[in-house]
Amino acid sequence: MVDASGTIHLVYLKGEAGGSDVFYTRRKPGESAFEPSIRVNSEAGSAIAMGTVRGARIAIGRGGRIHIAWNGTMKATPPNPISGSPPALRPVR
Repeated sequence: MVDASGTIHLVYLKGEAGGSDVFYTRRKPGESAFEPSIRVNSEAGSAIAMGTVRGARIAIGRGGRIHIAWNGTMKATPPNPISGSPPALRPVR
């Protein structure tokens, strides 16, 4: 995703489809490389990239705040009170 200032925001999953990690990085206009990535999910291997959702989603909110959402595995806490994998949502910056 590219914001109004031209900064590129990138979210990606790394690891196995059934238990991966979510990472975020960005590259500001005029820069030749992305900044070091940060892991977004708090429990290692707690993101999933299977089924109908094939990865994390990114959005830019008010004031340029980055939001990332992904589907969690059964490793994710707290567990979902409704049956199924727990969803995850975390503001990044």
